[in-house]
Amino acid sequence: MKQGLPKDWSRVSNCYGVAISSRILLPFLGAFVVAPYLVTFSPWLAIPVVLTMGIYGYKISFILHDCSHNALFSRKSVNLWVGRVCGWMVGVNYDVFRQTHLLHHSHNGQGLDPQHGEVNGFGGASRGKLLHHLLTPLLGMRAPEIILGYGGGYLEAEEGEQATLERVADEGRRTRILWLGGTGLTQIVLALIVANFGMVPWAVLLYPLAVVTVGLFLARMRTFAEHCRPEGVETPDFTRSHRPNWVDSLLLYDAHFNYHLEHHLFPQIPSNRLRNLYDKFGEQYHTEATIASSMFATVARRVLDARG
Repeated sequence: MKQGLPKDWSRVSNCYGVAISSRILLPFLGAFVVAPYLVTFSPWLAIPVVLTMGIYGYKISFILHDCSHNALFSRKSVNLWVGRVCGWMVGVNYDVFRQTHLLHHSHNGQGLDPQHGEVNGFGGASRGKLLHHLLTPLLGMRAPEIILGYGGGYLEAEEGEQATLERVADEGRRTRILWLGGTGLTQIVLALIVANFGMVPWAVLLYPLAVVTVGLFLARMRTFAEHCRPEGVETPDFTRSHRPNWVDSLLLYDAHFNYHLEHHLFPQIPSNRLRNLYDKFGEQYHTEATIASSMFATVARRVLDARG
């Protein structure tokens, strides 16, 4: 199947990279600019501000993702620095993110997969356990593990895989000063903007609140929809795609990330071509379990099918 791919499908489009980055970053940064004026007019307007910051702050992960595959811009150096700067906006060390994301591809559903703890261990789980897993981020209950840098996934490595973990740790140590300096400076600038340079000081709390609630909740929902296995399916690297859905695209994905199985099968193909892959080859590899109409519907169905 890979031999049948048109050569131009591997070509990276800079125009697409600019379009995706702008579509995510402009609403994200715009929320910081308008926030002090909105919340001064009415504190209740902090709610849509937090939602916007949370949604688009979460969607910055799609910029980081495509940069980590050197697939958002044609030059590797541009992908590297766009990824780093966007990572500073959300407190993520992009260099480590790239390493751990590649582990997700090479160890999908296994111990070294950084998302292992997000989607595994739910076979036969009760409805209450699933709801607890899905909803606790919305209450900010994942904040401690994020602050402490604990993701809970690739820590299950076997003894022979410790070298891989050490390589990721080395990357973190090598880039720590750059990441801390860049993140610190970026967060200070964002705090000054959202507080209107001290005129609305309490507004600095809006962005951290958005990250540890809305952002982490949406990330968990999408990951669960993409990789949580249906009851009875034992394939460890199970991956699911979803057809385009405007509600999902508003809240859960961008950059054609709904075609997730296509991305795992052809990680070298830029995301603007994932729809083409699905249209041309989807019938060859999709089953009833690996394609669904909506991410929210997938999550709801999995919860409803669980034992009470």
